[in-house]
Amino acid sequence: MSNQSIPDVIRDSLSALAERDRKQGIRSRFEQDRNRADQYGFEFQNLFFDFSKTHISEQLTETYLKFAEHAGFRQKRHALFSGERINTTEQRAVLHTLLRDPDNQGIDMVEPGFMQQAQESRAQFQSQYQAILARLDAREIPVTDVIHVGIGGSSLGTQLLFEALVDNAETRRIHFVGNIDAHQLTAVLSRCRPQSTLVVGVSKTFTTAETLQNLNSIRAWFTQHGDADHLNNFYAVTANVGNATQFGIPADNIASFPNWVGGRYSVWSSVSLSAALIL
Repeated sequence: MSNQSIPDVIRDSLSALAERDRKQGIRSRFEQDRNRADQYGFEFQNLFFDFSKTHISEQLTETYLKFAEHAGFRQKRHALFSGERINTTEQRAVLHTLLRDPDNQGIDMVEPGFMQQAQESRAQFQSQYQAILARLDAREIPVTDVIHVGIGGSSLGTQLLFEALVDNAETRRIHFVGNIDAHQLTAVLSRCRPQSTLVVGVSKTFTTAETLQNLNSIRAWFTQHGDADHLNNFYAVTANVGNATQFGIPADNIASFPNWVGGRYSVWSSVSLSAALIL
């Protein structure tokens, strides 16, 4: 939303609050209000959220609520959860929320088939995850390294998830490769051995040039080390199973997800497979 479309009274109020907050530090807020931590902190399912150490205030909250009302936030949120085609560039629904909660808490869907797709996708992910773990446990040479190859939404969410929970990681190491610059990939491969390395290639369409280039470079690395059957160590996560199969990934090594999962929200789908294997 442009500044011109924001009512003057809201824009002026936000500008004044921003100027005030710029001058007023967080410490002075605690000095003025000893109950600030209790007022702006809350616990939910073993997670504690602390907003007291931000510039939040009752006045700022009220102003943003007015802004949200003017922007039609409530209606747009309902459109998201209802499965309306809010992705206007692709004319597609954006329903990663269904992967977090396949029952969708009873919200009416524009397309009921989406809910079934979400339930099937989640069940498939769980099944493939367990099958991969069983294969890993049966290996003569244990897997020590997992290379996650993806770019943008096919990598960043998974990397965030891993870094947030790294203290719970198992003995396997995970490496994220998203840069087309060979320097990054070379550094990763120097720390791995083909006999104990698993590769997870992530691309919604499995046509992403950077991802395919890096996967081909890793294939060449396996071949150089005498592993002619290396594709058994490759897994694909994609919404286009046909392209992954054409690349050479064995059918049992392909995890799919619905087309309506947006890249930046894909951590809720099987895109997070490599993090699941480590965590």
